[in-house]
Amino acid sequence: MNKSFYMLSAMKIIQPFLLTAFLFSFCTVRADDAPRRILLSGITWHEKEALDNGTKLNRYNLGLGYERDYFKEYKKLYYTYHVMLLNDSRSNPYIYLAGSKSVRFHHHRIDTSLGIGGFFGLKNMRYSNGDYHYSPIVGLAPVASVYLADFTLNITYVPGIDFGRYETIGFLYMYAGWEF
Repeated sequence: MNKSFYMLSAMKIIQPFLLTAFLFSFCTVRADDAPRRILLSGITWHEKEALDNGTKLNRYNLGLGYERDYFKEYKKLYYTYHVMLLNDSRSNPYIYLAGSKSVRFHHHRIDTSLGIGGFFGLKNMRYSNGDYHYSPIVGLAPVASVYLADFTLNITYVPGIDFGRYETIGFLYMYAGWEF
């Protein structure tokens, strides 16, 4: 099958997913006092610079997202969720929803948080036969954030895993947020 067929198939999957995520986020915009952030996707450091077939991996994964966090008290668990649409490491569209449980700490002018996040996304994955197909992907990863006034820097590390039909390359991912 040709690449345009797979892109059309992927868009048929991504569009309803995007619409659902947007409506879910839109419905909660004014539902409570939880901070809202616009996210700017950013930089990824991969464990490998290229795939085994020589394809170089994209370090700049540009994209946009939306985040809500339910922080109430320092040194207590709180929940954060976000949705992001970005270009992946091979410059294909990738959309995911993520949620995390973290603990936040105050340090003079900045706050930091540490936690664990889970994500669900639709990504153009390479199968063991070398073909690419959009597939659901889920995972868990440690997360850390630094808060300075309205600016947030988020960092997560996703380890490489072999799923049998396809494998992932581990990466460190950074993205920024701006509270509004």
